[in-house]
Amino acid sequence: MTDFSRKNGLQSATTDISYSVFMDALTNLRQFGRKFYNADTMDVLNAAIKFIEDFADENEPDRETTKRLLLWINMKLGKFRGLVISDGLAVAILSLTRTLPKQGPLELCLKYLSKTGCNGNGVPGKSFSKYRAHFRPKSLSPEAKTHIETHFGGLAPEFVDL
Repeated sequence: MTDFSRKNGLQSATTDISYSVFMDALTNLRQFGRKFYNADTMDVLNAAIKFIEDFADENEPDRETTKRLLLWINMKLGKFRGLVISDGLAVAILSLTRTLPKQGPLELCLKYLSKTGCNGNGVPGKSFSKYRAHFRPKSLSPEAKTHIETHFGGLAPEFVDL
């Protein structure tokens, strides 16, 4: 019978991990992932497990080496997660920047058009970015307006007509 009372809680994380506990955790994550993760994520987990198994080379690493392997794998999985997240963001930003008006090689600074305004990193009349410019465009795409509403509090009164 299972005890679901409040006195029953999660065990504290192990501070002194062994190689076998580490491998069990990775293989459990892979088992979970087979049902819930996509193929790319599973490839990363499989590669991590293969690397750790190959690293052991028939002998279990000592606890200090195991801790370093755990830290390394944790960093790599974190980096992979960041790439997965940023990949979606990069696509969204790219579709927005394609709609921005340009003044020569410089794109419009959306902060300039917003209620927040652009302080130009302390230089009046300049954009915070060397790739952006302050100017009044003839028109503004719906994507740009939505971005300004979402991230900068809306259009400044002098640009509401765009």
